[in-house]
Amino acid sequence: MGLAMTIGQRAYEDMAVNRAKNATQNAIDAQRRQAERLGIDPSSGRWQAMENNAQLGAAAQIGAAGTQASWDWLRQAQQQNNFNLNYQLQKRGLDLRQQEMNDAGETEFHFARKK
Repeated sequence: MGLAMTIGQRAYEDMAVNRAKNATQNAIDAQRRQAERLGIDPSSGRWQAMENNAQLGAAAQIGAAGTQASWDWLRQAQQQNNFNLNYQLQKRGLDLRQQEMNDAGETEFHFARKK
């Protein structure tokens, strides 16, 4: 019938969520390494509170990434569907025009033969 989405919605969302998880975890890990280089104890209560806040922010970013990916996938699927419908309508229109030309040609041919 036409082109289809090459990746499912769930897989698309999962890829976005995994990218967000990796990015936020890498940032938290980098922050921890930097703190250790500066002599801050990552097991201290203050550092743990900061890291918990960072984890909450990461969770919000991950959730937002999944939601945005879902909307992006749906938008792309709708655009693909619209493209497919337009293609089918154009093709059908060309087929109808060709049929009209064929019908007209056959009619002219029959008139020419009868003379």
